[in-house]
Amino acid sequence: FAESGISARKLKKEQRRAAREAAEQPCLVDVLPAPNQKAAAWPRRLSRTRLEVNLIFTSPAFFVLILIGLLNSGGALWFANQLYGTPAVPMTFALLMPLFGSFGIIPIIIAIYFAGELVWRDRDRGMHEIIDATSLPNWAYFVPKVLAVAAVLIATLCIAALAAILVQLFRGYTAIELDKYVAWFILPYSVDMLMTAILAVFFQALSTSKYMGWGLMVVYLVASITLVSLGFEHPLYNFGDVGFVMVSDLNGADVGGEKSWWLRLYWGGICAILSVIAYLLWRRGVAVSLRAQLARVPARLVGAPALIALIGLGVSTTTGGWMFYQMNVVNEYVISDEQEEQLADYEKQFLQYENVKQPSTTHVQLDVDLYPHAGRALFKGSYTLINDTGAPVEELHVLFQDGYSDLTELDIPGGNLTLDEQEDYGYQIYALEPAMAPDETLEMRFAAERIHNGFSTRGEDTRLVKNGTFLNNAEFAPQLGFDRSALLQDRSTRRKYDLPAELRMPKLEDESARDRNYVGNVDWVMSDITVTTRADQTAIAPGKLVSEVIEGDRRVTHFKSSTPILGFFSIQSAEYAVTKREHTGIDMAIYHHPTHGFNAERMLDAMAVSLDYFQENFGPYQFDYARVIEFPGYATFAQAFAGTVPYSERIGFIANTADEDDIDYVSYVTAHEYAHQYWAHQLISAYMQGGTMMVETMAQYSALMVMKEIYGEEQIRRFLKYELDAYLSSRGGEAIEELPLNRVENQGYIHYRKGAVVLYLLQDRLGEDRVNGMLAALLERFKFKSQPYASSTDLVSGFKSLARDDAEARLVADLLENITLYDFAASDARVAALDNGQYETTFTVTAAKLYADGEGEETDAVFDNLVDIGAFAKRPGYEVLEPVDVIAMRLEPLLSGEQMVSLVTAKKPAFVGVDPYSKFVDRDGDDNITAVEDAG
Repeated sequence: FAESGISARKLKKEQRRAAREAAEQPCLVDVLPAPNQKAAAWPRRLSRTRLEVNLIFTSPAFFVLILIGLLNSGGALWFANQLYGTPAVPMTFALLMPLFGSFGIIPIIIAIYFAGELVWRDRDRGMHEIIDATSLPNWAYFVPKVLAVAAVLIATLCIAALAAILVQLFRGYTAIELDKYVAWFILPYSVDMLMTAILAVFFQALSTSKYMGWGLMVVYLVASITLVSLGFEHPLYNFGDVGFVMVSDLNGADVGGEKSWWLRLYWGGICAILSVIAYLLWRRGVAVSLRAQLARVPARLVGAPALIALIGLGVSTTTGGWMFYQMNVVNEYVISDEQEEQLADYEKQFLQYENVKQPSTTHVQLDVDLYPHAGRALFKGSYTLINDTGAPVEELHVLFQDGYSDLTELDIPGGNLTLDEQEDYGYQIYALEPAMAPDETLEMRFAAERIHNGFSTRGEDTRLVKNGTFLNNAEFAPQLGFDRSALLQDRSTRRKYDLPAELRMPKLEDESARDRNYVGNVDWVMSDITVTTRADQTAIAPGKLVSEVIEGDRRVTHFKSSTPILGFFSIQSAEYAVTKREHTGIDMAIYHHPTHGFNAERMLDAMAVSLDYFQENFGPYQFDYARVIEFPGYATFAQAFAGTVPYSERIGFIANTADEDDIDYVSYVTAHEYAHQYWAHQLISAYMQGGTMMVETMAQYSALMVMKEIYGEEQIRRFLKYELDAYLSSRGGEAIEELPLNRVENQGYIHYRKGAVVLYLLQDRLGEDRVNGMLAALLERFKFKSQPYASSTDLVSGFKSLARDDAEARLVADLLENITLYDFAASDARVAALDNGQYETTFTVTAAKLYADGEGEETDAVFDNLVDIGAFAKRPGYEVLEPVDVIAMRLEPLLSGEQMVSLVTAKKPAFVGVDPYSKFVDRDGDDNITAVEDAG
């Protein structure tokens, strides 16, 4: 009975399978559970966010943009606060300021590009119909893309902060302050990045293509720049404008910090509304037209979107209204064009009073009450005036123009207010009845206040701060007479308001200009100043410290001058550590932030050497105190007042002077400022052409002599090289007219940079002792002297009197009274050994001289003078040159054109050159040195 393919085993298997299939299967559930959309929402959002972030992080474009940002910020961070080639200690606060600017554009580019890529990726790949058909709500598409872009932008902030930390570590600085990186940089800028991400995705949601979205973002960026230039400057309608927070170790992020967070809250409300709009208009499926999107809005707006929009609207309107009140009602909102117009009107109305003679101030009494943490300062004082004009004074012209302070009281005996433009222009005229007779005196009393009310739109008050207040008297006390310092300077702006294109200083030949000094409407006065501040702060003012006591929670400090000072002084207050030293009867002190004592001893050393040199060569120092006071780095300068020198935390205090080969600009700047105790605070020049030569150029010269005293002439070469390069590179940027040094009109590149080079050459040629003797006589002649004030003519005449021959006389005239350029070159140097064991080096020297006019037009002139030639073991340049490297140096008479020069030396030189120390104003000093080759 057997058949092929049949077996008992196979039949049994088929029977068991049939039985299983016939058996009833149990039903575990009747209905599948409904999906829990709410529970799945967060996992979906996180999953999509991770997906979007990974797409950006794995994009080559992202790494290219980050690399560009790092290269840009890396250079800014590495060279941050560098001066004269000397690096700064890379403290966190000092690196954050350059970081704010250098890395700023890269996140915006990332936001623009990747917002478009993420929003349109699925549609570009033809996957949108499948993905849009899923049950995910719109927010599950919109929110992950915003979070992804924001997360990437925040990552760029962290990378930028990491770059700054790496710079700190590479420079050997290990006091990494992560709290400051987070609080001052990452946290606030992360909020800004989130707002940028929302805006970028919003524009893409609004657009019919990613290119249109990119275009809208570009239009926004351009508009945000151009609208400001058109007068639309208010932060309440410039998206994302949160102001600029300046950070400081002394004062933290106090300046602008509170205002920036209120503005972030306001713009956060706006961003909530934009997010809801983007959600409502989000494209799903094939319908991409705006009409199709708008048709879906009512259904999508129900519930949470409407609530979020209402909350955003409430936050933005509430905070916006409050901010508007603070900026436009409590404070005055004035756009730049209105400020310009106001300054133009001020000039048109009041310049006519510039030459109205006013009495001089002889005594200043002042009580200052500082409440730094409350943003409040109160001032009461009096001036003793004397009519030294030689004629009756019928009017007093009172000027008070500081925008942050208010003049609350003014009492002038016999004065009747005849013109009151205090509110608009800060100018008042009082008629004196009877007129003030010659040599008559009167006492003028005043009161003022400086109170931080609301938020200003014209810039933050960086002078009265919680820790590091720095006020000068023009910011809280009235002045007498018209002041030019605030007038419009730009040519095109002046023409715009029908003003003469140029506002020039009085000519050097105008003898009447010698009745006013270069600083302004200030006189030589005796001062009596009392300052109260918080008990934990130290107050500093000019004058000898008379007393200092603590009364309750207030510190009361009294200063009184024992010798005349300029009526131009400062008040400072902060929590200071003090480094002190007594030197030849002078109490020297450095008031600095507790963690900024790196260079305090170096500053004291420089002060000691400076005062010794100045007293030996120029005359007695007029005070028994010398103070350097640190102030927050909202500006980067040092400024000399009477015996006191406010000094920014961003320059000398954090200079890294560990490498002895670096230029010691800490000592240089300190010496320059203490030179002003002679050149400004003993002799003050007239307000006319050449005025700054008498003050700034002479301080430059004096500082160079101190540096020569400390480091020797070989080191001075590097100072001169930097100053010369700065002068030459700045000439092309002159807006009006380059002038000779004796006619300089407050042009820094001339009186600082060129002045240092010129004066150093003159003392080298005429003799340091002879020059200093002439300067001492000049100081004695004009010491504490008023009208007529000293002019550059007096100084130039002194230099001319030192000329011993025609060559020196020509040099004085060329350097001081002309714009003279030189061009030296050395070439074809050959050295041969002599029989006596010495070496003879011959080389070709080319010399040329040119005169330039104020427009830069050059005319050839005949050169016939002495110039240094030298032989060296190392190439002179920016590097350190030790005395042993200088094999030979001598003065050589040179003429225009080429000539052969020969040097015989005991050692074989590697380099020879002409004017190797850059003493002349040589417009191309790189060819002054040439390598020496063996003679064939």
